[in-house]
Amino acid sequence: MPTSRKQIRKFNISEDELRLKPAIESAYLKYFNKHYNAVAAREEERAAQQELHAVLDADLRLQGLVPEGKEWTLTENVNDGIYVIVWDEPRKRPGRKKTKLAGVSSNST
Repeated sequence: MPTSRKQIRKFNISEDELRLKPAIESAYLKYFNKHYNAVAAREEERAAQQELHAVLDADLRLQGLVPEGKEWTLTENVNDGIYVIVWDEPRKRPGRKKTKLAGVSSNST
């Protein structure tokens, strides 16, 4: 069983420092541009995926392919079209869990 790695140090190298040597500057600018374009492309893909999901939802439910109350996702089928995956329970979304404190109403301010 592999052991989990632990971070031992984290530090910042400023853009000014990265631009001091031409070879480092060139590699950094190439990385930065590719990273920026990839982030923008992922955001555009996500928006297009959400639009496709919204347009398909009613038809899939009307056809009985996705039961009411169930969530579904889509993913690319590299051979033809898309895969639709219907889930038996809602996705667990990470985040803070609300805890109730004894004697404290959730409506109190």
